Amino acid sequence: DDYIKIYVNGLSRPILTLLSLKGVLEKLPAKHFSRIHRSFIVPHAQVQSIQNKKVYLTSGRELPIGNSYSQFVEEWKR
Repeated sequence: DDYIKIYVNGLSRPILTLLSLKGVLEKLPAKHFSRIHRSFIVPHAQVQSIQNKKVYLTSGRELPIGNSYSQFVEEWKR
């Protein structure tokens, strides 16, 4: 549905909003955020590494990279 959870460092609970990921991505600066999966947008500054179609964040979270979002991997390598 059209609601998402936004996880912010320093907050104990995520922010719940009635927006789509597409809508949020359009509001974020493209040079700092990328969509990596139909369910995830990541801030570039929080990406620690990318291995085996997974993004590892500095927080320790591990997120999958969707097949149709593999261009993120190519851009990250540059």
